[in-house]
Amino acid sequence: MACCLCPARYALAQARTADSGLASPSETLRSANPTLPATGLDDVVSAVDDSGPMTNAGGIPGPPASMEGARVQQGLLGIVGASLIGNLEARTDLWRPLPLRTFFSEGWLEPWRHQPLSSGGAPRQPWINSQDGTFFRAFFTNFTDFNEFHRNGNAYAGTYVFFAPISRRLQVRFDVPFILSGKGAPNNDYHDAFGDFIVTPRFLLSETRDLSQIFSLAIRTPTGRANNGNNLTTLTPHYEFWYGGLPRGWVIRGSTGVTVRTATEKTRDTYDYNLAVGKYWTPYDGTLFSDFLTYVSMNGFSTLEGPGAEYTFASVTPGFRFHLQNKWYLLGGVDVPLTGPKRLNFTWAPIVVVVKSF
Repeated sequence: MACCLCPARYALAQARTADSGLASPSETLRSANPTLPATGLDDVVSAVDDSGPMTNAGGIPGPPASMEGARVQQGLLGIVGASLIGNLEARTDLWRPLPLRTFFSEGWLEPWRHQPLSSGGAPRQPWINSQDGTFFRAFFTNFTDFNEFHRNGNAYAGTYVFFAPISRRLQVRFDVPFILSGKGAPNNDYHDAFGDFIVTPRFLLSETRDLSQIFSLAIRTPTGRANNGNNLTTLTPHYEFWYGGLPRGWVIRGSTGVTVRTATEKTRDTYDYNLAVGKYWTPYDGTLFSDFLTYVSMNGFSTLEGPGAEYTFASVTPGFRFHLQNKWYLLGGVDVPLTGPKRLNFTWAPIVVVVKSF
């Protein structure tokens, strides 16, 4: 799966293994009194808001009393509607942990809810070039400028991304690379085109106040053009985690997995890995520069089976994030390669992202 907020990086990782054509920047491119089933979004929100907050023995917000004996099951459309557009942000008291042992039986018929801050005071949010390891509801636009891409001038990538929670256990991520531009055959001029669309089902394995675990499966579809390194089909299963139990707003997150090509692709399979550490310096209070974060992310992959060059790539991305206004955020970072052949690489890549959380 693409690292959060940078599907262009993910696409590039795949493009570097191609043995012909320009690799696109996007190719470097997760009761006792049961209520009646809801019939619509208003019923869902009403059913949730009528319940008071509860706290379990460990001090972690738990479900309302009416949900302790049996979980409230709502209509499918009501669950999806409440997850996507329900105004549940102010009710983090309704959130409760979900263990791995109940993966198949619990959380699928409950709407997604905003999680409380971790015990260290950290929120769950997307970062640049970092796997998510958690669910959130957001959409964003990013722009990446790859300097001296493959020693052949700069390459550019712009992408829309939407994280759509369906329930407590299921979320779908959509990556829409609306512009990719880089030099390539036949005349080594710039080719501007739409990239490969990526859809990623993401499954919540478990979640506590301080730890989330995700399994994701990124499905890359051949909607782009081959002359800028796209038109590929790959599958990328990943395990992701997010841990916010460190003191004073520190967070660690990461992932591991593989990217597998289809039988017809001229790329190598890759083993992928990511690790990021960051600190929140200010709490969220709705003002400019609140939720201020600095972090460092390390990304890498090693080629496995398949045609093309065999090598290992690794890069480091220092970055920042802060609140602008009305849950709009500005993120920035610089991706700097550490290893890998220069003919399949870039010198550095500034990344700018605007995020809307809701």
